[in-house]
Amino acid sequence: MSAKRLLFIPIAAAVLVSTYLLGSVMLARTSAQTSQPTPSPAASTATNNQDEQPGYTDSVHIQQDQPDVSENAEASALQSQAKITAEQAKSAALAQYPGAQIVSVTLENENGSLVYGVQLIDARGNKLDVKVDAGNGKVLHTDTEKDNERADQESNAHPESENNTELVR
Repeated sequence: MSAKRLLFIPIAAAVLVSTYLLGSVMLARTSAQTSQPTPSPAASTATNNQDEQPGYTDSVHIQQDQPDVSENAEASALQSQAKITAEQAKSAALAQYPGAQIVSVTLENENGSLVYGVQLIDARGNKLDVKVDAGNGKVLHTDTEKDNERADQESNAHPESENNTELVR
């Protein structure tokens, strides 16, 4: 064999090995950028906790669950922090849904947000739960009967307590 062939074989082998390694590195980078990490159980719990947070911003923030407090004491504490009355909350809900009928009004601790839950039946017969800010009287959110059924199904899978104080029926 000639000297040129003896040099060509190792050089060609080195080029092939380098190309293979470079391709592997590039493929690994691309794969790492496009793959979705599998969520850990802790991440799932964090996501579930975020789902519990209301999707609105309220003006009165209160401390969540106080386990050693009676319902009457909690009702008094919630009422003392509300800046509007149940009647004003009703008026705000009816202004949003003219012609609806009031079923009930409750002052609620919705995951640290103080809101009135005004249950209505609108002109079409749909059941609505209108969340009214207990600080400024603005309508923050409306849950429909379908939203409530879905939430009930989820809460049956994961029972949790909710702090509600019923004011008017």
